[in-house]
Amino acid sequence: MRNSMYVLLLACALCFPACNGDDSDDSNMSALALLLGGGYSTGIFDDTFNNGGSGPSSTVYTLGIQRDGKVLVGGPFTQYNGTNVPDRIIRLNADGSLDTDFNIGGTGATASVYSLAIQGDGKVLIGGDFTWYNGANVPDRIIRLNTDGSVDSTFNIGGTGANDIVYTLAIQGDGKVLIGGVFTAYNGADVPDRIIRLNADGSVDSTFNNGGTGANNDVKSLVIQGDGKVLVGGHFTQYNDTDVPDGIIRLNADGSVDTDFNSVGTGANQPVYSLAIQRDGKVIIGGDFTLYNGLDVPDRIIRLNADGSVDSTFNNGGTGADGGVVTMAIQRDGKVLVGGYFTTYNGPVPDRIIRLNTDGSVDSTFNNGGTGADVSVNSLAIQRNGKVIMGGNFTTYNGTDVPDRLIRLQ
Repeated sequence: MRNSMYVLLLACALCFPACNGDDSDDSNMSALALLLGGGYSTGIFDDTFNNGGSGPSSTVYTLGIQRDGKVLVGGPFTQYNGTNVPDRIIRLNADGSLDTDFNIGGTGATASVYSLAIQGDGKVLIGGDFTWYNGANVPDRIIRLNTDGSVDSTFNIGGTGANDIVYTLAIQGDGKVLIGGVFTAYNGADVPDRIIRLNADGSVDSTFNNGGTGANNDVKSLVIQGDGKVLVGGHFTQYNDTDVPDGIIRLNADGSVDTDFNSVGTGANQPVYSLAIQRDGKVIIGGDFTLYNGLDVPDRIIRLNADGSVDSTFNNGGTGADGGVVTMAIQRDGKVLVGGYFTTYNGPVPDRIIRLNTDGSVDSTFNNGGTGADVSVNSLAIQRNGKVIMGGNFTTYNGTDVPDRLIRLQ
């Protein structure tokens, strides 16, 4: 199920987690960094998407693009285009209109959907803070949906789910599922805190971090490398009761800490919200940090070498962003779309969404002359044609009213 042409990212923010799905052949569909084919966005608002619509009634946290181009959208919203819809997760047609064939007659989730991941067979894993779906009690905070939006009752049969929020999901090539968040128990039993692996049927995989205690604080983002190792970002400072580099570590495939990653470093001084792996194995990390390994670095977004050390060639001499980096998406040409709540990057830029060149400098051809979004950008997904779906809490783009919280860029 794994396609080496595509690299995956899973990321979630502190107050507004964001994870988006991939329509590629890879099964890690909760990725925020998507390497998809097609051209590249100009950053100009595409008024053909949801033309005339008012958008979601509340924040968009997570996006996923199916192979057929339909778009899954998750968050705390209860309306779309002024009409009641299944709460907190919907599917849109490729033109941005509501797909009324998804979860027909269903009421949706009772609380926010923060993350989603599309399996190779089209079924959809959703994670968040919900405990009911379509008016029925379901395993708490993580369930699997059939392709029509109904609950897949074969996932975690008889289980009670997670005891606290699931922020991020990643599907391995073998169908097993990594989940991260705030939880400390699953199906009523103690598990390694805040990050576990599930078997394809939703039961706990006890071979992952067997006997370990997990992370001591929130896990916000996950990404699976091609070799099966797992990058983990968040707000933690310990793993398995041992000090680790703050905010970002790499795990071996069995869930133990990979001590070869940033082996002598102290990590980030503030949370890491977002991760993206380049084709060459280097890792771009975004968050709220201003130091890494105790040294000044460009604020809130840096690139690491494959061993976890800072890549000083990325944005060399730049000051970085003035606010949190929440989401990233890597284009096929290596340029990086960046969203969050920043308003400057190495100086004035379009607010809250920019594109970086491969060396970390601002790509001035993206949304040239535009002012950007008026409030946070939480999730990005690149379509096969290069257009960018953008979700968050904004209501204007480049100073013009647009469908609230969800638009497409040409």
